Amino acid sequence: MWRLAPTLLGVVLSFAASRAQAQDATARFYAGANLNLIIGAPAGGVLDVPGRLVARHLAAHMPGHPNLVVSNMPGAASNILGRHIYAQAPKDGATIGMVFPGVTTEALFNDADQRGYDPGRFNFLGSAQNYVPTCVARDDAPIKTASDLFTTELIVGGTAPGNMTYDFPTVANAVVGARFKMVKGYTSGPELLLAVERGELQATCSGWAIVKYRYPDILMGKRGLRVILQGHMTGDPELNAAAVPLISSFAKSDEQRQALDLFLSQNEYAGPFIAPPGVPVERIAALRSAFIETMRDPEFLADAKTANIEVRPSGGQTVQDLVAKAMAAPAGAVAAIKAALAR
Repeated sequence: MWRLAPTLLGVVLSFAASRAQAQDATARFYAGANLNLIIGAPAGGVLDVPGRLVARHLAAHMPGHPNLVVSNMPGAASNILGRHIYAQAPKDGATIGMVFPGVTTEALFNDADQRGYDPGRFNFLGSAQNYVPTCVARDDAPIKTASDLFTTELIVGGTAPGNMTYDFPTVANAVVGARFKMVKGYTSGPELLLAVERGELQATCSGWAIVKYRYPDILMGKRGLRVILQGHMTGDPELNAAAVPLISSFAKSDEQRQALDLFLSQNEYAGPFIAPPGVPVERIAALRSAFIETMRDPEFLADAKTANIEVRPSGGQTVQDLVAKAMAAPAGAVAAIKAALAR
């Protein structure tokens, strides 16, 4: 046993030295260089604002403290950027992207999709937020609880196919038999909520962050509105405490639950940060570590609070695993969601 000790010590020291050399090389690569963050949406939008907030703090946690340069590449719900990051961006860790979560799952659900990339091969760095579709109904709507959705029609508004305000009620109808009646063509979550206020719609399923920002006391029943349903795998802690049910609680079979879990998995990471395939592993490790450190940074959290941005982070490996799980979903679950979203 004692004879093994020097050998074991040598292995440990060798590993530590190799790790230190990799860290030094990563710091040298980024020192004085630009780290380019491209956001796959227009400036000033729901993806851009939190992306730029992260960018203001990320470089301080990177080895070598690079200059972080932010630009935008909007179009096709971040798919233009997805193709760019996958096939054209340098595979050296100097260019990363931030995309809508549908980039990771839409290829499963749309036969006409011609993305030119495999979502599972991206290197995921993390996500600062999740997205909880939250169905809000007027007090004078014909339903009082989520259970009523399965016997009584509820008129809801959405933007367009491909947006969760449209897709979530559509999937709920097809998979578990809800009776949402969709009116599409609205432009945003806030516009949908305004339409509910005016009585144009009986309900809508917008993001909880948007709902809470507009109606901070909605769970107290003071707005003439009720939160009736969550479209999320685990739910928001605040909504869970208020006993707002999850759509999965209405699944009647394992097949239905699998289909819902597959579709809703993208809501766990709203706006994932990605790097191209083939980036050296030590640089991916540095980017992931810097992302998590940024999420814990008191200055970042204070800026997020000032900007009314709710931070619910997921680490890079967590997102990577969720995407891999979606890519390996049962064929029946994929078929169910494809049929629901056929367009």
